[in-house]
Amino acid sequence: MSRPEVESSGPRRFILFTLAIPLLAFLGLWLTARVGCSADHTQRQRVQQSALDLISADGASLQAQLTAPQQTEVAVLLVGDRALDENWNSGAVRAAAAERLALALGEEYGAASLRFAGRASAGSRASRESYHDLDLAIADIAAAWRALHMRFPEARKTLLAHGEGCALSLAALGKMQTHDLPLRLALSSCWLSDTMLDLWGERLLWNLQRSGASQEVLRRASETWRTFRMRWPHGQLPDDRATPADLQIFLAALRELQSPGWENFRQQSTQLRPRLLLADYGRRNGRWRFFPGEFDEELPEQQRLAASAIASSRPETLRGADHFLLETDRRREGLPLAWQRWRSNRGLASDVSRLTAWLSFQDDRQ
Repeated sequence: MSRPEVESSGPRRFILFTLAIPLLAFLGLWLTARVGCSADHTQRQRVQQSALDLISADGASLQAQLTAPQQTEVAVLLVGDRALDENWNSGAVRAAAAERLALALGEEYGAASLRFAGRASAGSRASRESYHDLDLAIADIAAAWRALHMRFPEARKTLLAHGEGCALSLAALGKMQTHDLPLRLALSSCWLSDTMLDLWGERLLWNLQRSGASQEVLRRASETWRTFRMRWPHGQLPDDRATPADLQIFLAALRELQSPGWENFRQQSTQLRPRLLLADYGRRNGRWRFFPGEFDEELPEQQRLAASAIASSRPETLRGADHFLLETDRRREGLPLAWQRWRSNRGLASDVSRLTAWLSFQDDRQ
């Protein structure tokens, strides 16, 4: 009885197969058209990374990395803290944020970039005596900018400064002729204090607060810093015996500031004024923006507001980004910041594409 059913299934399958052929062909053509329309936006470019030595004004050699596609019309200088190497790594940080930024700029937007080690990092062969010399750190940035210009003389040039690199970059740019300035300047995780010395002290107090110190310790530390700052450079520190451990650590940092190795910093730090330098840069070249990470715990709210006041606009907060612009799930999982920084498998937060696009002139706004 089942024989007719078996025999009738052949024609049915043939009809279905015949109908499926044009449907699949149409689907294939539609997908091909979609891919072709978006190829210019999704195709990643091949880049080459080359190690080189950057020679600064005092003859110090700093490790540097050049990341570039075969052809480029944009070149970007990446500037970080003095204590970070060319990838923005240190003994406590293994995220390679600068390398990730360089690859994103090159592979996604075809922009070349140069990054270099801070002179107080493992990638520096500078003398220890120069670690805290702000003038030499500024000269390092100027040397890197000249190297970028020599390598890509015809390219449009932009600069990304991060952390302490913001104040130092502004000082370096303040010494340049207007026609030599970057066409765009991006600042991230920047402290815009009155002076570099104030920046140093305010960050010290902020880190003490983030460590969970009691309100009494924070009050005493703030009073100590205020008195110390008013009597600079001859401020006297209180005896730290019989004081809480958190306050002892704070006082130890102030004593380190008074040590011989910090002499150049003490002389130069009150002359370097980040807030005024940024205001002056804005008058000379208004094309700058502030890109803080949404979850940047090293940047207090008042510093975000300080940048907004100078720019007369809101910061371009990068959603999901931490201090080093990497994706973070810390709010969801309550993970310690130190653990986050050691996670080398994290990539850039997706919203950082707004920053890299702006630096590469790929945004819709000019």
